[in-house]
This record gives sequence, C-alpha cells and structure tokens, in this order.
Amino acid sequence: MSLAPAVARLFTTLAELADAPVPDDLGAALRRLPDVGALPSPWDTWTLIGLARHQARQDWVLRVVRERLRGESSAVDDDEGEVPGLSGWRYLFHGRGCCLTREATGEAIDVDFVDDTAEHFDSYFYVGHLGSLREPDVPEARLRALCPERELVVLAIEDMQDAGALVRGEHRVYFRLSPGLRGSIDAIDRVCRALADPARRCWLAACLGDWPWARELATDPALLAELDARAGQCLALRRERLDHGLAEHAHHTSLLALRGLAALAVDDLDALLLAALASPERPGLARARAHRAALAPELHADAVLDRLRRVDPRGEIPQPHIFATCAALLLEHRCHVDAVIARLDDLDDRADARLLTLALAFRAPRPSVCSVAPCARACPCTAARRRPCWPRSMRRGPAASCGQCWPSPTSSRPPASAARPSAAAAIPPPAPPSTRGSGSTRTRPRRSPRSPGSTSRPSRPTTTWPTGSKIKPTCSRATAIAWPTRTANECHDSFVNQGTASMCS
Repeated sequence: MSLAPAVARLFTTLAELADAPVPDDLGAALRRLPDVGALPSPWDTWTLIGLARHQARQDWVLRVVRERLRGESSAVDDDEGEVPGLSGWRYLFHGRGCCLTREATGEAIDVDFVDDTAEHFDSYFYVGHLGSLREPDVPEARLRALCPERELVVLAIEDMQDAGALVRGEHRVYFRLSPGLRGSIDAIDRVCRALADPARRCWLAACLGDWPWARELATDPALLAELDARAGQCLALRRERLDHGLAEHAHHTSLLALRGLAALAVDDLDALLLAALASPERPGLARARAHRAALAPELHADAVLDRLRRVDPRGEIPQPHIFATCAALLLEHRCHVDAVIARLDDLDDRADARLLTLALAFRAPRPSVCSVAPCARACPCTAARRRPCWPRSMRRGPAASCGQCWPSPTSSRPPASAARPSAAAAIPPPAPPSTRGSGSTRTRPRRSPRSPGSTSRPSRPTTTWPTGSKIKPTCSRATAIAWPTRTANECHDSFVNQGTASMCS
C-alpha cells in the first residue's frame, strides 16, 4: 500500500527537523508552516512516534528470551520468574509470546513472536505498555495526554493502517511498521532527544502539526493569536474524524469514536450518549463508558436502565457484555440499585469481574456463576438509602448500618446473623498483602518444572470463574475497579484463591 501524502510529508519533516534550530523570528516561522491537515493529526503522529520507539523495546525482549531464557545454555524451567542476570525484571511466557515486567516501576513490555521475530505488534499490548509507565518520556507522556482513554490509541493505529504507515497483520490487533516508518526511526530518535529541551518543544510541536500542544507551551503573547486559530482548526478536524467514526456501523469503531468525543469534552456529549443508548441499530454503543465521570446519573441513569432491560444477558454476543457494563455503571453510580440486583440472577458464565465485585460490594446475593456458598441476604438498608453497607475494609466514614450486614460503628451489638453462622463465614479471610521495600520477602507458590519434551502447561485448579472476565496481564492497570489499589486481575485471584466471601471480610 502506498503512503498517504500526509504521512509521506511527515517522514520528510522528521528527517529535516531532527537537527534544525529554533528560528529567531518564531512568529514568522510559524506562519510559514504547512496548513492544518497537511500532516497527520497529533493523535496519529504521536502514535507513530511511540510505535517506532517501541520497536527497539520489542527487539530487546526477543534478545532477552534468546540469550537468557530459551538459549541452549540458559533455558529456564518455569513459565514465569525472575530473569537470570537481569536484576529487577520478571518474565512471563504466554502462548507464543513473552512479557517482561520491571518490578521497580511496573513497566511491562509484551511481545508475540510471530514468525519468530519481534516485528509484529499487538495493539492492546502496546496500550498496556503505555498504561504501565509511571514516569513516561516526553513522547509517551504526550500520547497519554491526547488519549486519556488508552484504547483511543487503537483508533489512531487503524487510521495509520489505512494511510499505509502501518501494515496489517493476520488479526485485527496485529500490525507491523511500514518500511517508510522503520527508515525514519533514527530521525525520530533525534527529534525525541531534542524534545528533552523545553525551549525547543513549542517549535517542534508546531512543526509536527500538534498545534494544541504548541498553544499550551507558548509563552510569548504575540504568538497566541496564530496558535489559537490553528489549534482550533486541529480540534475541528479531530471532531470531524470522530463524528465520521460514530456514524459507522462497526460498533468497535463507533465505541472508540464516542470515547474520543468524551475525551474532547464536546458540548453535546450528553445528547450523543443518550442517542447511543437509545439506538437499536448500534447496540454495542451501550458498552461505551467513555470517562466514568461523563455519565451524569440525573441525565443518563434512566436510559442505561432501559438499555439494561432490553438486552438478554444470556443472548448472543455482545448482549451479555452490554448487560454487564450497564449494570456495573448503575451500581458504580448507585442508581436503580434494586432493579439491577434483581436481574443479577439472569447472568451466565460470561459475566465479568467488574460487575461481580461490585455486586459483592453492595452485599447482593451472589450470582449463580459462583461456586462458593452465597453471602448473607441483601442488606435491607441498601434499598432504603440507595447505597451499600460497605464491608469494614471499604468503610470510608462512620456510616450506620442496619446491623444485618455489619454492626454500626457506634454499637457493640453483634449482627443479627451472628447466632446463625453462614457457610460463607467458614471461609478464612485473605492473607494480608506483603509490603515491598519493607524488608519482608514476598512468597508465591512455585510451579513444578515441566518434564523435558513436554509442551503442556501445569494444570490449573478447576473453578467456575466466568470465562468472559479474562484480562490481559499488561492491560490490568487500565481496569481498576471497586477498590483504589485493586485491579480486576487481583480481584480475580482473590475469588479463586480465597473464595468470594473473603472479598467481603
């Protein structure tokens, strides 16, 4: 596929910009730059820059695997553990790939070795990498600022595949860098080193077509009029692209477009959300959480409940996922709690971890997909106050309870159910988490090594945890749910290892 003119111009600009100084008359130089739209959008440009930089990381993972983990003299027996000779890094083999994680920072680099190379990217592996960075470099920090919802990067990846800058792979999430982009990696590295100088960032941002960022960085009042105009044009083109995506019938693209509009904080976002929830042609849009803060209970709760009632949680995909997302949204915002809890028994094994843990937080009867004994019956004060009686570990204030779930903090009277212990009470509480850096060592069960010549993994305990709740390890930080320091994966582990009742202790 040939390169789109805007992408070809970007590659030429990168080669010329790497060593170019900041002009003395910055205002005149800005006016001579190409018009808005002559280069790819900032969302696309920074995605390409980030992916070009990420290629070196993927190549490094492949070298580590060949030299330290799967070499003739350095083969490891387990599928996960510490990387020999590489302090602070852990490895995890999965399928045909490997994920390396830096314990000190949480940075995760995940690669699938298609054709025994590291040239192929998985879009969600890259999204997970961005989310794992605690102190990102300037290019990744700018990309994260443009895409507060990390999956918006996927929309830019798909656009750049259409423009020829990226080459599609065997699956929708797989792609490779085009020869033109690989040939620009050296120039990109030089530009990124120049971005480390704050005095050059405004000029470099404008040359790359990122006029909104140039406007943020400008300190000279004489430049503001020109930068305001171009930044407005840039945002208008972004809105046009997202409106076009929202009109597409593919629910994946429509979903990303709606999240992009939420990230732009467009004025008519409420109307767009209501239209998406009411649309029978595009039911997948009901999954669009956008930003959680974007859902205003007084405006959207009734529409979300109406969508919840119109989908079959046991029907064809995506209906179970629509049901789970609508139910979780209503519980998170404490809207129509009774109506949601009344329908939880309709769930099957495609319910997700987020909804199940929220149901537990509200002391609801546990859905039938769980294998352990159910908790005590739902707390009657939940319906009266439209809020849950939180377990002790989730208490944030001295809120009184009805005495049937947890005793009131001001009362020493035991709960009414104390005289008749439930089966759930027999499940031991979870072990306290270990604290890193405190001198204590964290212990974890060690897998037994596989026998030579065996390709099968050790069998896992059989559970009834819903299959639809599986989450990629590198994406788990982007799916934080009911607790500030817990992720969906950690809740999954607690359910499997301790039993679901332990989440309420």
